[in-house]
Amino acid sequence: MRFLFLVFILYGALSVWAQVHTFLNVQAENDYVNWWGKGTDRFYTGGNFLSVDWIRSHKEIRLLGLELVQKTYTPSDLQTTQVEAMDHPYAGLLFMRHLIMVSPAQCKWNMLARISYGISGPRSGVARFQKRLHQWIGDEVPQGWFTMQPSYPFRQVDLSFNFPLQLSNRFSLGLFQLAEGGTFFNRWVGQGWLFWGDQPIPFFPGIDGLVPQHAVRLDGKKRIYTGLYVLVGLQYLVRDRIIEEAIYNKTFQTASSGRFDFLHRTTPLCSGNLFVLYQHVALRVSQYWQASSITSLPAHYFGAIGFSFQL
Repeated sequence: MRFLFLVFILYGALSVWAQVHTFLNVQAENDYVNWWGKGTDRFYTGGNFLSVDWIRSHKEIRLLGLELVQKTYTPSDLQTTQVEAMDHPYAGLLFMRHLIMVSPAQCKWNMLARISYGISGPRSGVARFQKRLHQWIGDEVPQGWFTMQPSYPFRQVDLSFNFPLQLSNRFSLGLFQLAEGGTFFNRWVGQGWLFWGDQPIPFFPGIDGLVPQHAVRLDGKKRIYTGLYVLVGLQYLVRDRIIEEAIYNKTFQTASSGRFDFLHRTTPLCSGNLFVLYQHVALRVSQYWQASSITSLPAHYFGAIGFSFQL
């Protein structure tokens, strides 16, 4: 009888755990993964993401997650040791990110909040990682990492809202909004998204990294689910500290004044995302296009490959 209390606690814990779905997500973004030929290696070169998410079905607080992220930024010419004016500087970020997703039962919309904290500069480890990666794939090794900016604390908060407008078994349409602020980036992203394929929709649209929107339907059928996400929209950039405080500060394009300020700071972007689900494993292959935030450079292309495992 003295162990009866512990038995009840264990039973309660197992009952709660049975209602929680755990996901392990791995994703790599890189300009080398590019359907339009060789990668561009300018502005955002690539990122690595590792996260664990806990999802509760039919709950308003749907998801809790923890993510480790590393991001790399380089100029156009990796062989020069002097970054040209109006080009992007070398930079890197390494940070942890907490995630929480709210999905009210009586509403179609859902919200994803993320809090990030970490370090930039040499302590992020991106210089060593990119050099070894380029050696491994047989590409040119960057020569200007010694010019990267000093290490700064990295703290960011972003809120994402997803508004489905039309939902059906094969076709879905909606709006996505993201607002981000902090020590490095202040920006807003607005996109419209179109999903075609099998339900359920596996991931939260419009953000970097893999965030499952709800648990995979466990119907016992061993079939492959597929889907295609297409997002088109605009980014309004208020501040980019990586450019603003670079050693070569001429890369910072000062804002115009008056009614042209909004157009000056706004860049179009779009992406295509192919999803494949089989039981507890999901694959995402993505291609991104974004107009350059520096007017003298052409548009930027990069891709992503990600896996999500339901544990």
